[in-house]
Amino acid sequence: MRKQLYTIVSLFGLATLVLLPNALYAEEVPGLVTMIKGSADKKAEQRHWQPLAKKEPITSGDRVRTNSNSLAEVALHDGSQVIRLGPSSMVDFSSVFAEGERTVSDLDVEAGDMWAEVDHLNADSSFTIASKVARATVRGTIFSIHAGKKGTVLNVYRGAVEVKGAQATKPNTTLAPGGEIAGPREVAGPREVSMHQWVQLVGKMQQIVIGNDGAWRMQKITPNESFRVRWMHWNRKFSHR
Repeated sequence: MRKQLYTIVSLFGLATLVLLPNALYAEEVPGLVTMIKGSADKKAEQRHWQPLAKKEPITSGDRVRTNSNSLAEVALHDGSQVIRLGPSSMVDFSSVFAEGERTVSDLDVEAGDMWAEVDHLNADSSFTIASKVARATVRGTIFSIHAGKKGTVLNVYRGAVEVKGAQATKPNTTLAPGGEIAGPREVAGPREVSMHQWVQLVGKMQQIVIGNDGAWRMQKITPNESFRVRWMHWNRKFSHR
């Protein structure tokens, strides 16, 4: 009987040793490269650019860039957040980590195009995306963002995204139940305001265009515009939801 008990305890201990490294790895690596078409590179903190490979981990401080005619996909937090980079794009995964049920994703789009599919977040979690002229807060949605020489363009395809001027601090609007925009609101073209004065809720099939001077305008996304870029077709084809 004692021999059998000793055998059971030993097997349990062995299983713990085998599974523990995997558990620690899952906690320490919040992101994973799931797809590459063409070529891309990664730069970790204090390191040089290196070729990016499929199944490569992504952690806080990593920067990913795609080359021309190339695409890349990164899954964060067990696939609950899918990030896709278009050709000639660069994204800084400045802070991505998990603490229990809480997940944090803080990304900067430095250049080019990014598409994101984000599952609904719990009250303790956050997902933010920034460019040089704006910062967006997401609770669960599908959207894309373009960071170019003339400013930033953000398209929302599902749910809603709160967008602020780059130095805005106080939101002035909230989401209605279900993540949809609280109600129709007319926007009268570009507004010449300082970057810290405005906060705007962008709803389903709406686009906000923000210039380098902080002026913005909001309009509907037309079907032709949604499929204008080749990598948009790719996003639709491989959409997870």
